[in-house]
Amino acid sequence: FPVLTSTTYSNWKFRVECILDERGVKDTIVEDSTNKKFTTEKDKQEFQSRDAKAKSLIVQCITDKHIEYVKDSSSAYDMMVKLKNIFERKSTLTKLFIRRKLITLKCDESTELQDHFMKFDTLIRDLEDAGSKLEESDKICHLLLTLPSTYESVIVALETTTNDMDLSFVKSKLLDFELKVKSVNQPSNDENECSFKTENLKIKKCYGCNSVPHLAADCPKRTQFSSWRGHRSRPHSYRGRGGRQFNKGRRGYSHPTANVGDTGDITFLMHSEMFLLDKI
Repeated sequence: FPVLTSTTYSNWKFRVECILDERGVKDTIVEDSTNKKFTTEKDKQEFQSRDAKAKSLIVQCITDKHIEYVKDSSSAYDMMVKLKNIFERKSTLTKLFIRRKLITLKCDESTELQDHFMKFDTLIRDLEDAGSKLEESDKICHLLLTLPSTYESVIVALETTTNDMDLSFVKSKLLDFELKVKSVNQPSNDENECSFKTENLKIKKCYGCNSVPHLAADCPKRTQFSSWRGHRSRPHSYRGRGGRQFNKGRRGYSHPTANVGDTGDITFLMHSEMFLLDKI
């Protein structure tokens, strides 16, 4: 059962009325039965039975904090009237309080429009329950004033519309614009794939001096590798394909079975091979 609180009377009243209608006893809260005339005694007893059932349902929807308001009520109708006089006061101060909340209501950039519409509709309903009458155009103006500058373009488009608009139409256009903004700001699949590949990319480094900014083929200390045990520096010609011809005449040198590429790591492996063979 719904629970009555100081700030949810409007929603609570709607839920209670739905429950009473489902149980077939909603008519007991529509009119006062004090001066009601019954044609037969049986009709009177049946009404009293349904009224007792309605009272029981209403009491189950009220907490101990507010139960004192209805303890002296003689009928379900009397219960609802007393609760209405307490939580739905139609005074000037009540209207002023609600209007102040409506004026200060603002929608943040990070707030979902659905959540904002819920707060706005609650204030409008409370203001109408307090006795104020708002035209449809007034509701639309109040809603548009609560939106951030992001929705300025759609607000201008709505202002230039000559057709009659209602609040539901304006809400639908605003929700469409929100969906469009979200789709534009969402990163594409290519960007996600690029980001994924970048995160999993292994950083290559020089295996000679153990530095990151360059590979072994471009190492500035490369002359040190080629001068081991009296060997003279060799040009870069062996880096390209077909580099199998270098140092053919040297004893103990062997060529790798794979083709020699332009990458620095393979070139350095050839240097390592030369060094090991020279050490034998």
